[in-house]
Amino acid sequence: MSSHDKELNSALRYPQNFYKHGHYGAREKKKYQVHQLPDFTEMILADNVSTYNRVFGLSTPLLDVFMFRFSLTFPESKVSLKTYEKKLVERGLNIAALARLSRKRFYDILVPLFVEFTAADRAAHSGNPS
Repeated sequence: MSSHDKELNSALRYPQNFYKHGHYGAREKKKYQVHQLPDFTEMILADNVSTYNRVFGLSTPLLDVFMFRFSLTFPESKVSLKTYEKKLVERGLNIAALARLSRKRFYDILVPLFVEFTAADRAAHSGNPS
């Protein structure tokens, strides 16, 4: 393994070690800071959601909203929730405008809609009207 690969692996493991063990290297005079990798964190969370969906064969509206926001924020990820996108457009929502919202506003608007979509889908598949 080259020294570049070791440095990269160390940098990628550093946040995980910090969150598992606290101030990593705190015994030294200078406390280290966690390197902020927000895009990497969202990618790990998206992978965790995908794994959960595959293992348990289900999702929740909150997880779906997270994945929908992830798909809009990182289109190169190829994550696609076209069914939800279609339902939102049918409701008159502009997908590009949603993508520009703050995270809080995005969740405030979409969580109730995704809960409604999920309830309607479950009722349609259960054979019982809700």
